Amino acid sequence: GTRDEASFIFWRALGMAKEGSVNEALRECDVIVHRREVALPATAALLYYHKQAQKVDRDAVESLKAAMKREVGSATDHALLMAALFNAYTEQFGDARQYVQRVLDSVPTSVAHATKGWVEYLAGKSQGGFSSSKTVGPVIEKCEAAFNAAAAHEGGKQNVDALMGRVKVAEAKRQWQQALDLVNEVVVQFEWFVPGLIEKAKVLMQTADWEQAMETAQRITQLEADNIETLRLSILYSLAVEARKSTAAQQLQQLVQCLQTQEPRNPALWLSCSQLFARLACRDRSIINVTVSMLRRAMEMLGGRVTSVYLTELGYQQLLMGQIN
Repeated sequence: GTRDEASFIFWRALGMAKEGSVNEALRECDVIVHRREVALPATAALLYYHKQAQKVDRDAVESLKAAMKREVGSATDHALLMAALFNAYTEQFGDARQYVQRVLDSVPTSVAHATKGWVEYLAGKSQGGFSSSKTVGPVIEKCEAAFNAAAAHEGGKQNVDALMGRVKVAEAKRQWQQALDLVNEVVVQFEWFVPGLIEKAKVLMQTADWEQAMETAQRITQLEADNIETLRLSILYSLAVEARKSTAAQQLQQLVQCLQTQEPRNPALWLSCSQLFARLACRDRSIINVTVSMLRRAMEMLGGRVTSVYLTELGYQQLLMGQIN
């Protein structure tokens, strides 16, 4: 329907902005900002994108701030929850919590509780809450309470966001068997849901059940031939479990092709793939050649915005190859 179409355009615009195409994101949101069902999140997004632009249009910012005040008063629950998630993805957690709470205070649905769970999860992740055993407890308690409330509510058993949230909570607690039981619920109910299968493969990998992990990866490949996550898993398996470097080198070339097609403007993803496989390559030149080229590609995307992280990594990988210059 039109609401789904507007939602799709809205989230696609966020993807564009995250890749650095802020002007394209602005154009996309301009198209949908007058549709009531997405007016609040689209206005919030336009305001955020205008502030991200290289040359900030002060008049536009002021009029959008005024529009936000109007929209917040009359927004539907759907619009409030969408705006909450947008704010969480752009690390504006104060507004995100406020919008969710407004819906929970009036109509506490399964979707509203699940959204609260994801807002808290993203806030915890962004603020380093999962990085130490001291801080992980309080963050996870908030997430768990919200996701459990979402699952217990009417329609909660069919709410994929609530189910996936509970999987993430079990993973954060390192309760792998529980995570596996929960992710199996997702996979049985939503056979078409690729992120559920990817999560299952990752949980199986954590429990060192490589055979089942690769079976799950195979299932994903049948649904999505060029899935980046399954390729990463397959390379990991070739290097870490089977020590088949020539196979890994071929798979790595395939991964580069998929990244070029699907993620041509995502330098952080290119960096993380390059780092991971360079560490596992045991100085194998055929693999390090590819990881270095991936790193150079990421640096080209960034142009003048290359950070020390990329330069340090390049130096490290050249040392692995024995190139000291």
